[in-house]
Amino acid sequence: MAELSSSAKRRQRARRTRSNLWETAVTNTPAQGCNTAPNNDAEMEIKALREQLAIAKVKPLDSLAVIILGEVLGVQEREVENTAARTHAEMEVKALKKELESAKGNVTEIITSLADAEKEIEALKKKVETAEERDAASRSAAEKEIGILKDQFAKVKRDAENGELASKERTRSLQCQLEETKRRMSELADENVRHISDVSRAEEETRRIMEDLQKTRAEAYEKITALQTQISQYDNQNVHDTRDSGFPGSTMSNRTSRNLDGLSTHSVPSTVCLGNAIGISSVSEGVPGRKNTTPSVDQM
Repeated sequence: MAELSSSAKRRQRARRTRSNLWETAVTNTPAQGCNTAPNNDAEMEIKALREQLAIAKVKPLDSLAVIILGEVLGVQEREVENTAARTHAEMEVKALKKELESAKGNVTEIITSLADAEKEIEALKKKVETAEERDAASRSAAEKEIGILKDQFAKVKRDAENGELASKERTRSLQCQLEETKRRMSELADENVRHISDVSRAEEETRRIMEDLQKTRAEAYEKITALQTQISQYDNQNVHDTRDSGFPGSTMSNRTSRNLDGLSTHSVPSTVCLGNAIGISSVSEGVPGRKNTTPSVDQM
């Protein structure tokens, strides 16, 4: 009997626990489509239920109490999710209301624009009617002008037929002049070719003369250098001879040296003098684009 009474007591406690949990779940569970508990209160209740669930798992209670407590916890969590979803939906509704107000404003602007467009269309219709009237008047005037031009064209055609013979004669004369001009241009071209050939030959001859002059001047310079060397040797020998004999230096040798030195700088003609001697006034004359760049004997 003691065991039966103990079992009965456990069942009674389990029934009371289930009853209390069920009342708590019914009280905290909102009706469909309604949510009156704030988020903070719901979170606190969820926390308390989790603690009760932990206690129920520790104590040797009936498994049904644990199941009911888990269901209540799930209900509370869904309640929090529904509250967040509802808050998000309210924000979307506010945004949609703002968009609706903006759309209404746009519709008003569109209606105003349509009214303005209708007015512009009416004005354009009037302009088109006026333009059609002007076009009709212009077409009539153009037809008259076309008739006048046709008459003028017929007259010009008759005049052209009458003057066709004169035009042919004029054309024949122009063709003859053209042939003569072509012939003269051909002759001028041949003459120009001959002139270019003569200029080339003259340039080649001038170049050859310049080379000959250059060679002649170089040879003269070499001879002058040799003479100066001989004079220097002669002077040195003469000085030694006079010193050995006890007489002062000979003035004849100094005078001879000065004369030969003057010969080295004045007796040899420059390129221009040689050109004048052979009948060329200036080497650069008659040769376009060429300058006399040959240095003189003094420059060498």
